[in-house]
Amino acid sequence: MLDADIQDRDVLSTIDAIGRMDFQTFLNDAGHYVKQQTERRWARAVDPDETPWSANTGDYKDWKQEHYPGAPPLTLTGELRHRISVYLVAGPMAEVGISDGFHQKISGFPFPWEEPRDYASIVAGLESGERGNAPRQIFGLNERDIEETFRRFCNAVEKVL
Repeated sequence: MLDADIQDRDVLSTIDAIGRMDFQTFLNDAGHYVKQQTERRWARAVDPDETPWSANTGDYKDWKQEHYPGAPPLTLTGELRHRISVYLVAGPMAEVGISDGFHQKISGFPFPWEEPRDYASIVAGLESGERGNAPRQIFGLNERDIEETFRRFCNAVEKVL
């Protein structure tokens, strides 16, 4: 059996401290942690749950093997992966996503891609499985990410107590 003596004043002082907390600092820290984890998983070609992304298929598989031998799924030049950004938005809230901009045209690409294409639509297509490839989850949190983010939140609260 566990006995706990919780004083109302302790709970109220903790709630008051959370109200005084600088959420922007915490959100920036947590956002950059999630960004780093997303980049790490992308470089390893795995989903947030560490499941390997499915292999490329069809014409794209053949083209990629010829032009970028050994490159993992979703990586040609690395340009798209390096566009992962952290945005602090009103709320307070942090968002990890793909920055604005356009990916260069890739010569000889086996799909209709005649003009530069915006990063967000490329990621949406990759996550939905466009062009016959299996969907690949890029963004998301796993249990370890959730625990680490919560640990960082608790550390931020402790600093104001």
